[in-house]
Amino acid sequence: MLAMDWTDFAHDEHATIMISIVTRHGRATPLVWRTMQKHEDKEQRNRHEDEVLRRLREMLAPQIQVTILDDRGFGDQKLFDFLKYELGFGYVIRFRDNTYVTSAKGERRKAVQWLSQSGRARTLRNAPITAKDSAVNTIICVQVKGMKEPCCLATSDITASARTLINYRAKRWGIETAFLDTKDLRFGTGMSLPRIKSTQRRDRFFLLNAFAIVLLTLLGKSL
Repeated sequence: MLAMDWTDFAHDEHATIMISIVTRHGRATPLVWRTMQKHEDKEQRNRHEDEVLRRLREMLAPQIQVTILDDRGFGDQKLFDFLKYELGFGYVIRFRDNTYVTSAKGERRKAVQWLSQSGRARTLRNAPITAKDSAVNTIICVQVKGMKEPCCLATSDITASARTLINYRAKRWGIETAFLDTKDLRFGTGMSLPRIKSTQRRDRFFLLNAFAIVLLTLLGKSL
């Protein structure tokens, strides 16, 4: 179970795309990352995302099953197909609630319009996102208690239950908390404080940070 997300360092105009291992202790462990200049366009950002995913595929043995957890910024059909057909990865990805979803029976609505009035999750199997796209194995739309906006998830798992997918979505939060700790000097390594001009140098700092996370986690388990 791996989470993928971006984090920014505004004062240096840097943005880092990272893939981290979801852990039981609540802080995701960095695995693959790359830093770029923030002024690069959307197409370049997509290229960086694809390259870190390809690097991940090269690192892992073929028999290892991978599920990628992503937030709304990654919710598009091109990424779904890239993960499933080119890399052989599973995925659970949130997408925007104004995206059109077509049921297996051909009924087309915005995702938010698929919400059940009873409050229960609506599950759609083999449902294309937008009219011309290939079908996604499972889509759920639900208004989770305590969340301001509906939660719309797409997954490559044809048998996944709504509860399972919502739990997966919650696990993704580990990468957010890891970013917060990494940038904070009190709880992490204070990576938001120094001025770093080179993107490659920032990536080397992230390597030291990853070693520190693994070491401190192992020490904590041994106590």
